[in-house]
Amino acid sequence: MKKSTFIILSLLNLFVIGCTDFDDNLKKPEAKDLIQKDSKLYDMMEKIVLQEENTCVDFIYPVITNEYDSNLNIVQIHYLNNDGDFINLLENLNNTNYIGISYPINTTLTDGTTFSINNNDELKDNLIECYEEIILDECYNFCIPNEANFKCFWKVMYNENTTNPFYLSSFESNEDGTFNFYHNDDIYNANWVFLFLNNELHLNITIQGQNIASQNWNFDWVVEDITSDTMTLNNNSSSYKLYKTCTEQISYQIGSETPSGGIVIYDKGSYSNGWRYIESTKNYISTVNYQWGCNNFEIANCSNLEIGKGLINSKSIIDYHYSVNHYNNPNNCSPSSNGSVSSQKTFIFEQNGYKDWFLPSSHECSLIYENINLINTNLVIDNFWSSTQSNISNAYYFNSSSNTIEETNKGNNNIKTIAIRYF
Repeated sequence: MKKSTFIILSLLNLFVIGCTDFDDNLKKPEAKDLIQKDSKLYDMMEKIVLQEENTCVDFIYPVITNEYDSNLNIVQIHYLNNDGDFINLLENLNNTNYIGISYPINTTLTDGTTFSINNNDELKDNLIECYEEIILDECYNFCIPNEANFKCFWKVMYNENTTNPFYLSSFESNEDGTFNFYHNDDIYNANWVFLFLNNELHLNITIQGQNIASQNWNFDWVVEDITSDTMTLNNNSSSYKLYKTCTEQISYQIGSETPSGGIVIYDKGSYSNGWRYIESTKNYISTVNYQWGCNNFEIANCSNLEIGKGLINSKSIIDYHYSVNHYNNPNNCSPSSNGSVSSQKTFIFEQNGYKDWFLPSSHECSLIYENINLINTNLVIDNFWSSTQSNISNAYYFNSSSNTIEETNKGNNNIKTIAIRYF
C-alpha cells in the first residue's frame, strides 16, 4: 500500500512534563483536556505506538506524563524512556483514568515548518492521517496470506440472535488481492476495498453477477470492532461478523492431528470449494446429550447424505429452528422438545481458537466410525447424530451397537454430538 509522505508530528513534548509532585492545591484540569482510555484519541495513540514500522509519527523520548483518576486527581507520574514503556502505560491504564497533555505543543515538521497544537481536538486531527494509514495497511495485509503456502479465509460467524443463510460461507483471499466467495456449493468472484469516510472505516464489497450472494453483500459496510482475526460489518439492514483463519497448505494423512486439535478423516485429493480435508473432533463436544431438533416439521435442504454436505445440512437446521423460535420456546415444536439442537451446539463450539465446526452428514458419520481408532483409541463409541434428516419426524444417527447409520426420532435424548470442519 502506498505510504503517505506526510510526517504528522515529532512528539518530543507530546506528553509534557507536568507537576513533579502531587500538590492538591494545584488547579485540576478539565476532563475535556485529558485523554481517557475509552476514547477515539486514546485508541489512535495506542495503535500508532504499537506499530513496529511506523513512519508517519516519530515519538522522541524521554517523555513524562501525568495519570489522573476519575476525580481528576493526579495518581501517578510516568517516565517513559522507550516504546516499551509507552505501550505498558497504554495497555495497563485503568479504564476510568486519564492521561494528561499540557498545551500548546510546538512542533517542527521535517520540512522545517513549525506550528502549535493547542487542544485535544487539534491533536486528534493531526493524528488521524497516520492512524488511518496504519489501519488501511493492516486491512490490506488481512487480505493477503503472509506466505505463499497459506490459504486464508474470512468466514461468516454464527449469530444466535438472527437468521443467516451465510453461516460459515467464506471469502478466500487470492495473491492478487481478489477473492473467491464460497456459499454452499457455489463459488463467486469478489473484490473488496477498505477506505475511510468521515474518519470511519468502511469496506466496499463487490460480488460479481446477479445471485443471492451479490444481493446480500454488495454494499458499503461500516467496519467495527476490527482485530487481527475478526471484524464486524454493518449497514442499515444487515450485520455480519467475519472470522479470519489461515491454514498452512501441507499434506495431511488420514489420522493426522491438525492445529485445531481435530483428526483428519477424509482427503478428497485436491482443493475445491475452499477445502480439501475433513477433520473430526477427538471427543464428543459435550457430556450432555442434545436433541436433533423439532420432530414435527420437515426442514428443507437438510436431507443430504453425501460427503461434503454436512455444512449445508447444519445451516438449514439452525436457520429453521430460529425461524420458529424453537430455541426460546421449544413447545412450539412439541412438549418433548427441550430447546437443544445438536447442530446449533456445534456452531458455538470452539477448539484451539477455531470456530468453524458443524454437524456431519450421515456419510461423514460413517467416515468418523471408519477412522475412530485414529481419532481417539480411548473414546467409548456411542450413538452420535448426523445432520441428515430422514423424514418429518426422524433424522439419521450412527448406531454404535450395529455400527450402521440408522434413523431415530429427532427428539431423542440419548444421542451424542461429534463436530467436524472442512479445511
